[in-house]
Amino acid sequence: MSDIPTMIFGSIQEDIVSVFGAPLGLLIGHLLIIAIIALVVLAYQNRRHIYEKSGFGKNNAIELFSFLLLSIIQLIIYTSVFEFAQSASVLLAVVGSLLLSWVMYMIG
Repeated sequence: MSDIPTMIFGSIQEDIVSVFGAPLGLLIGHLLIIAIIALVVLAYQNRRHIYEKSGFGKNNAIELFSFLLLSIIQLIIYTSVFEFAQSASVLLAVVGSLLLSWVMYMIG
C-alpha cells in the first residue's frame, strides 16, 4: 500500500500507526481520507440545501470575514510591532475585534 495518509496527515498518521500497528494504521488512514472526501462531496452536492436552511446569509458571511480579517491584522501588529506573546496577542485581537463589532452594531 502507498503511504498517502502520512503525506496528508503527517504526525497524526504516525501516531495512528504507532497505536494500531502498520497495516491497520495505514488502513485507518486511508479510510479517513475516503471519509473526508465523501463528506466534502456530500456537502458540495447539498450546498443549496445547506445554504438555504442554515440561517446564514451574505451579511453573516461578510461580518465573519471582516471579524477574522481584523483579528488577523491585530494579531500581526501585536506580535511583530509590540512583541507580545502569541497567546496574549490572540486574546487581545479577539477582544478588540469583538469590541469594535459591538460599537459598530450600537452605532448602526
